[in-house]
Formats: sequence, C-alpha cells, structure tokens
Amino acid sequence: MQTALSLIHQAYEEGWEELDLSGMELTELPPEIGKLVQLKRLFLGKWDKETKESIGNQLTVLPSELWQLQQLQELDLTNNQISEIPDAIVQLVNLKWLYLDRNQISVIPGSITKLINLKRLDLKHNQISKIPDSTIELVNLTTLCLQNNQISEIPDSITNLVRLELLMLANNRINIIPDSIRKLTRLTFLFLNGNQVEVIPEAITQLSALRSLFLADNQIRVIPDSISQLINLKDLRLWKNQISCIPDSIAQLTNLQSLMLLINQISCIPDSIAQLTNLQDLDLSHNQINVIPESIANLVNLTRLDIDHNQISHIPESIANLVNLTRLDIDHNQISHIPESIANLVNLSILHLEDNPLPIPSETLRQGWGEKKWFSQNCRGPSLHLV
Repeated sequence: MQTALSLIHQAYEEGWEELDLSGMELTELPPEIGKLVQLKRLFLGKWDKETKESIGNQLTVLPSELWQLQQLQELDLTNNQISEIPDAIVQLVNLKWLYLDRNQISVIPGSITKLINLKRLDLKHNQISKIPDSTIELVNLTTLCLQNNQISEIPDSITNLVRLELLMLANNRINIIPDSIRKLTRLTFLFLNGNQVEVIPEAITQLSALRSLFLADNQIRVIPDSISQLINLKDLRLWKNQISCIPDSIAQLTNLQSLMLLINQISCIPDSIAQLTNLQDLDLSHNQINVIPESIANLVNLTRLDIDHNQISHIPESIANLVNLTRLDIDHNQISHIPESIANLVNLSILHLEDNPLPIPSETLRQGWGEKKWFSQNCRGPSLHLV
C-alpha cells in the first residue's frame, strides 16, 4: 500500500497524466487517488506485452474518490476480483477506453452505456450471460471484446453500433448469427470461434470491410458461395467444423493471405484455389484429402503448407514452383515417393514427412538445403526435420 501511496503523492506533486499501479497486490485503492484530477490514464491492471500475461491486483471494490477523476480517458482494471460495475462510473464522462477483462462480472449495467465517448469496452473472461439492449447508446464504440463469457445470443441492438470495427465474441454459447449483423458496415474483425454456430448467414457476407473472420470450432457444415463478396478478407479461419467441401467461389477472395480449414471433413482441393495468389498460409491438415492438385503450384506466395493427416499418396512435381515455401507438413499420409524437384525449394527450413511409407535416401532429401540438419525417425518411414 505504501508504494502505491508514494506513487500517488509523486503523481500529484509532478502533475502526472498517467499512473500505473498494476501488479502491486492491492486489495484496496487508496482514497488519495481522488487528488489526481489531472490524470488521463490509470492502470490498476494491464496486459504485459513482454511477458504476454495479464498483471492485476486483488481489488474487489472501487473507492468513491475514483469517480472524481473526470479527465480520465483510459481506465484499466484487468485481472482483479471485481464482481460489480458501480453506477457511479457514469461520472467519468471523458472515458474512451475501459478494460474490465478477467474479473468476476456477471452483468453489464445500464450505467456503463451512458459513457457515450467510449471507444473500446473490454469485458472478456468474465461471467456475463447477456448483452443488454442499452449498448445501443455507446454510439462511438469501435471495439467490443466479450469473448470467454457465457453469452448465448447476439441481440439485434448491438448491430446499431455502426462505428464498430472489432467485435470479439469467441468462446461463448452463441448458435445463431443474426441477419441484422449486416448493419455493421465498418466491421473489419469478427471473432466468433468457439461457439455453437451451425450456419454462416448470407448477411455476414455483406460485411465488405471485413478483413478477418474467425469461425473456427463451431458446427458449420457449408461455406456459402456468397462468401465471395468478402473481397477485402485476408484471414479466414474455419478449422474444427464439419465442412466437407471448399466451394469454387472462395477463389474470388483474391486478397486472402491465410486460410485455415484443418480438422474438417474435406475430401477435395478445388483447382480454383489457384486463384488465391496472395495466399501465404494454407492449412488443410486433418481432413480426408487424397490428391494435391497441380494447380496448387500457382500459389507462389505460399510460405507454409500444412496437409498432414490426410490420405495423400502422391506429391506433384509442380510443388517445386512454391519457391517461397519455408514449411511443408505432409506427414501422416500414404506417400511412398518424393519428387526430386522438392530439392528446388531453397527457402524450405521445415519438412515433416513422418508416418509415410517412404524408402528415401537421405542425400536426395538433403539436396538444396545446405548446412541444415537431417534427422531420421523410423515410424512407418523416415522423417525429415530441417532446423
């Protein structure tokens, strides 16, 4: 407590606009905090970018003096033990960024929606079960983070937040994406992975500004042809669903850089995938694919290709065209022959071949990789791991 008091005193004497009290194991916030009327940024918890961990305190309640800091623009209460957001928070009229993630909050009070200058509201990793209709009042909100809660429904009201650019609802209990989502025309990032969604609605494909769409770990069976309308999409993640077919329409996503379709029921890679010439990362592992089409060789910007755990028996010679490839995972397949042209992949640093019936001389595989090391592990055949 004394360290916090010392910092508060110093901040008062020197007129600080920012104060960081995170990671001090505080169980209560000194009432002297109310003297810092000039403060614009207060950290009582935070995400540490260096350690990649959240650093908080043990605060359960907030003193009334805190609401005197009406110049405050950013308040970070990450990783505390707060169970209730007091109504008095409405007094922080200039607040733009509010972080309350990793607490014990179960209800978003109507009072928080009176903070009309709020641009970011972060309530992830709590116990929230409902998004109140009053969120419509947060007219300047651009980022809403509600992942890892217990939310089962996306209310139509949320789609009136027309300035919203990032919506994070991953790891909840949502099973339907409402058609009204089409109103979020500025949305660039949509995270709905780890839910119970069964259908990608046509409405979602009208979000033309979307750059990242995460729908992994759901119960989706079909990728709609209308997905071709997401012309600005760069990152599409649909792993761990029940998808059996990649539609040709996906070829219209010419800005796509990352396509993740692992752990599905896909049996065929369409030739149209060749049109995704900006693709850098393609993951089709853990499917039922038995053929790598020659057309895959047109993906010249590909740096990583994962097609392990399939039923592939042949690697086409044209794979040598993937000159930017740095990692190739083709382990756990039925491959009995590796084309010599693979040695032309001079940028390749990792090649996984384990659990294939491969009688391959190591000197053939080493060709073109210089000083990189060769390791052999006998499963059903040799394994090459270049490091």
